[in-house]
Amino acid sequence: MVRSKAIATSVLCDYFIHIFYLLSTDSIDYVEYAYAIKNNLKSALVQNKRGEFVAPSLESANAALSTVTFPDNYRVFVGDPGQGYPIVGLTWIMVYKQYANASKADAIKKWINWVLKDNQQYNDDLNYTKIPSDVANRVLQTVNSSVKPYICNLITFLS
Repeated sequence: MVRSKAIATSVLCDYFIHIFYLLSTDSIDYVEYAYAIKNNLKSALVQNKRGEFVAPSLESANAALSTVTFPDNYRVFVGDPGQGYPIVGLTWIMVYKQYANASKADAIKKWINWVLKDNQQYNDDLNYTKIPSDVANRVLQTVNSSVKPYICNLITFLS
């Protein structure tokens, strides 16, 4: 079995946003936005860094994510973004730089390209935010240029 030396990139998948809702008269909890919408849960406005009280919505989550700077390794932990809804989260995909099988490396590239291109059209209907296009393009460039099959160099010693 061939192992990659390191995990290459953490790639962003569909975002999940969370919403506060009242479980009872004395408690507050949070769940995924799509779950709250589907189940008609009550939600509360949450105060963001600017002091604005913001309702959970796709628009306010997109506004929050538009203020996030993604480094070269794409690892971000969204605290209280500069605008929009202050509670947003990310789903991560970790991929290797090298795969022992060329078809597996190709399949990983195809799948991530689908996630970041074609799949984004379904996000609104699922109540997920879309990955910012500049971030998606950077991730695609990284994956398409970095994910490769493992090449084993055999050296034969002849006596």
